[in-house]
Amino acid sequence: MTPNHNPMGRFLRPRSFIVITGLLFFSMLRLAAEETLIDQEISPDKLPVESVTLYGNMAEVLRTGSVDLHTGKNRISIPDLPQKLLDATVTVTIDAKDPELRKLEIMEVHKKIYQSEEAKKAEADLKNAEAELNNLTLEFRSLVEESRFLEQLQFLDKDQDSTEKKNPPRLDLEYWKASLSFFHRSYQKNQADLNAILPKIDTARENFYIALTVAERYKSGIQTQNKTISLEIFSPAASQTRIILSYRIPDAGWFPVYLAKINSLSGTKAHSEIEYSAFVKNETGEDWTNARLNFSTSDPYESVNFPQLTSRMIKYRDRERSSMKKAGRSPRGEYDKSVAMKEDMAEEMPATPAEATSGAEDEGDIPVDNIVRQNVPQSAIQQQNQIASRTNESRRMYSKNMSEIQDERARSKSRKSEENVSRLRTSVSNMNYYYNAARYQEAMQTSDEIIETYNNLPPSYQKHFARDVAQARQVRENSLRMSQNQDLTSRLVLPQESSRGFDYRFVSPVKETIPSQKVFYKVFLKKIPSDVSLFHESVPYRSSFAFLTGETSNPQKLPFLAGPAQIFYDNTFMGIVSMGTISQGETYRFHLGVDPNVKIKRVFSHYRKESGIFSGSYTKQEKVKIMVHNQKGQSIDLRLYERIPVSENDKVEVKNVNTSRSFYSKDKNGMLQYRLSISKNQKLEWEFSWDVEHSKDYEIISREAYYGGL
Repeated sequence: MTPNHNPMGRFLRPRSFIVITGLLFFSMLRLAAEETLIDQEISPDKLPVESVTLYGNMAEVLRTGSVDLHTGKNRISIPDLPQKLLDATVTVTIDAKDPELRKLEIMEVHKKIYQSEEAKKAEADLKNAEAELNNLTLEFRSLVEESRFLEQLQFLDKDQDSTEKKNPPRLDLEYWKASLSFFHRSYQKNQADLNAILPKIDTARENFYIALTVAERYKSGIQTQNKTISLEIFSPAASQTRIILSYRIPDAGWFPVYLAKINSLSGTKAHSEIEYSAFVKNETGEDWTNARLNFSTSDPYESVNFPQLTSRMIKYRDRERSSMKKAGRSPRGEYDKSVAMKEDMAEEMPATPAEATSGAEDEGDIPVDNIVRQNVPQSAIQQQNQIASRTNESRRMYSKNMSEIQDERARSKSRKSEENVSRLRTSVSNMNYYYNAARYQEAMQTSDEIIETYNNLPPSYQKHFARDVAQARQVRENSLRMSQNQDLTSRLVLPQESSRGFDYRFVSPVKETIPSQKVFYKVFLKKIPSDVSLFHESVPYRSSFAFLTGETSNPQKLPFLAGPAQIFYDNTFMGIVSMGTISQGETYRFHLGVDPNVKIKRVFSHYRKESGIFSGSYTKQEKVKIMVHNQKGQSIDLRLYERIPVSENDKVEVKNVNTSRSFYSKDKNGMLQYRLSISKNQKLEWEFSWDVEHSKDYEIISREAYYGGL
C-alpha cells in the first residue's frame, strides 16, 4: 500500500498541526516573557546581615534573603547600601538551580533628603509665632501713641484767651474736674496696659526665636551618598528564591583583648580563667544587627596570593646627565627641579602591573557613569526654598523688632533663651569636633554642658532639642567607654601582626549587634581554664621586693594572639600587661605584683685582696650577701636573680667564684638564678664572691649590658 493510501494519514495531519501550533504559541509566550523586564526594589532590611567576617582592617559582610521572581527577566534593585563598600569584592549567589544571574551593576547614588513634613510643621509654628509677635507689637505701638497723646495734654489759664488756638490742644479749666478725672483714668489704664504687654512681647519673642531656630534646621536638605546594587535575573518560572550577597568594606576590624582571673588554691597552686575577647571597630556606615561574627587573622589581600618574583632591569646613563639631574638642572643647563624628579621617578621606581593597563581603576573606585544623582521631587525643593525664604525674612523681622522695642521688660526671658540656644549650638559643634578628634575627656565635658543647657530651657521648648540631647548622651556614653578603655586601646595589636603568618579563625558564641559608631565594642569569644604554678621572683640588685608570679601554659589548639590583658588576682585588679603571641603548649607568666610579706636585703662589699710593688697586678674581691625572710604563714618558692661581672678582654680576669649556696643556673653572660623553697617564717642568708684581677696599668670600667636575662 502506498503512503498516499494510508488510512491513518487523514487523522495524523490535523493532530500534528494542532501540536505544532501549540508549540509555536507557547514558544511565542516564552519569548515574550523573556523580553519583558519586571522591576522591583527590595529594602536592605529584606536582605539582613547574617554574618560578618572581621579582618584587621576591613570586614566581609554576608547578607541573605528571599525574593519573589516572576517568569522571565527580573531586575532587582537593592538600594541604601553603604557607600564605602568595595565594588570589586561584590558577589551574588542565587541559591537555586534554574534562575540565572545575567547582569550585576553597582551605582553610587547621591541624593538629598528633605524632611518635608517636619519642615511644614516648623514653618507653620514660625508663622504663628510671627503673627503673635506682630499683633502684640501693633498693640504696643498703639499704646505708645496713646501715651504720647495723653502726656501732651495741657490746661488753659483763666486769663488766657480761649479763642486762641494752640497746638497741642488744651483743656478749658471750666471743665477741669471732669477732664482731669478722665485724663487720670486714661493715663493709668494706658500705663497698666503697657506694663502688661511688655512681658507678653518678651514671651512672644522667646516663642518666635525658638520657632525660628527650629525652622532654620530645614533650610536645606541632608546630603547622602550610598550605593545601589542592580541584578538582572532570568527565571523560567515564578518562584521564591534565596539570594546571597557579600562584599568587603573598610573602616572595620578587630583586636584581641584578655581578662585573666587568677584565684589562689594553696601556697604554690592557683587556678586561672582567661576570657578571650575582641574589641570590634565598625565605622562602615551600616549597623550589624543580630549577626554572627567571625574573627580572622589573615590579610584578605595577601593570604591567598603566592608571592611573585619580579625581574630586576638595569641600564646605564650618562654621568654628566646624571650629575646635572642631581644638581637639579635640565640638559640645557637650566635649573629645573621637575625634570630631575620626573626622570628619577621614571628610572628608579619599579614597574607595576597596573602601569601596563591604560586607565585601570583602583578597587573600590566608581566610574563617573555609575554615579547617579537622584531626582528630588519638585514639591520638596519648593518646600525647601519656601522655608529658606521664610526664615530669612523672619530673621530680619526679629532684628527690626528688637531695635524698635528696647525696653528691658521685653528682653529678659527672650535674651536668656537666646543665650541658652546659642550656647547649646556651640556646645554641639564643639562636642562633635572633640569626639571625632578622639579627645574624649573634652567631648564628655561638652556633652555635659549640652545637657545642662537643655535643662535650663523652659520645658515647653525642650522637645525641639531632644535630638541634640540624645546625641550628647550617646557621645558621652561612647567617650566614657573609650576613656575607660584607654589603657587597653593604647596597647592593641592588629591580629595579622601576631598570627605569625597563619590564618586563625574565632567565632562569637552568640549573635551580636554592632552599631556603626566611633567606639570599640567588646565581644566575648571563649573562656580558657588552666592550672597555675605560683612562685616569687626577686632581683635584689634592682629592688628589695619580691614579686608574685603565676606560670601556666596555653592548653588550646589556637594561639593567644598578642594583645593587652587585664589581670585580677583573688578579685583584686593588679594592672594591665601586654601579652605576646603564645602558641599551643607554650608557657607564659602573669606578674601579680609585690608581696610585702617577703623581705629581701642585699649587701655588697669589696676590698683589695692582693697588692705589691713586685706583683704588677691588682686583685679586688667583691662579695654579695643576700638575706631573705619569709613572713608569710605558708611556704614559698623563690626565684632570685643575681649576676657576676664578665670580662670583655684578656686584660681583666674574673675568677675564684665562690658561693655558700649552689646556683640553679649560670649562663655565659654572668646571669645567676637561685631557686629556693622557703618555709613559713624562715630566714635564709648566703654569700657569693669573686675576684677581679687586672694589671695595675689599667683601670676597671664597668658598663651595663642587657642580654635578656634569665
